[in-house]
Amino acid sequence: MRKPTEAAFPITQNFGENPDVYARFGLKGHNGQDIGCPTDTNIIAPIAGKIVEVGWDEKGYGLYMKIENQKEGCLLAHLKDNLLAAGADCEEGQLIAHSDNTGFSTGPHLHFAYYTLPRDRNNGYGGFIDPAPFLDPRYQEIEKLKLEVKEYKDGLDIANKRIKELESQVEELMRELEEKPIPPPTPQPQETPQAPVPVEVKPDPTVEEINKKMNTLLSFIEALKRFIHIKW
Repeated sequence: MRKPTEAAFPITQNFGENPDVYARFGLKGHNGQDIGCPTDTNIIAPIAGKIVEVGWDEKGYGLYMKIENQKEGCLLAHLKDNLLAAGADCEEGQLIAHSDNTGFSTGPHLHFAYYTLPRDRNNGYGGFIDPAPFLDPRYQEIEKLKLEVKEYKDGLDIANKRIKELESQVEELMRELEEKPIPPPTPQPQETPQAPVPVEVKPDPTVEEINKKMNTLLSFIEALKRFIHIKW
């Protein structure tokens, strides 16, 4: 959050002051911060969000705008004009209006009111709270540190959740291992060496013919020997 004006102007009325003046509105005191800026001063969005309301309050805020996001909201009153209509989105620091002296006002100024969500409308100030602490640079640093702490915590939560998941998987595998031990690997059958296939050697026709003739000749010789022996 930032100041709703670009230049520095004096605070002419702080939050909670003048309870007698605001009793007519059912308030404990002033429900915002009055910034003593002249007419036509650029009014910028103190927060990012949506313009949830643009209205006219003759006996109070005059022309006013209300901005809100998921965690906070603000009201800017006594305006001269509004540069964004209800329903439009705005960024923090965006020009959205010009100041004036409309409604219940004793002089040109900007009424700046702030609230956080959920809004306590029974706090005596219509649900608004003092914006001054939220504009302090130290508060901005605190908010930044809180966000960083949250990010670390979220990261730890995710890590712890993952650790539990992994531990559960380890326990499940250990139980399975105890109930059904992993059997030793089945030895692979070794291939039986095959006997060499005999190769049929076909006799050479020439050699076979020679052997046949030789056998015939030998038989003839043997027969001849017997004949000679008998004869002689």
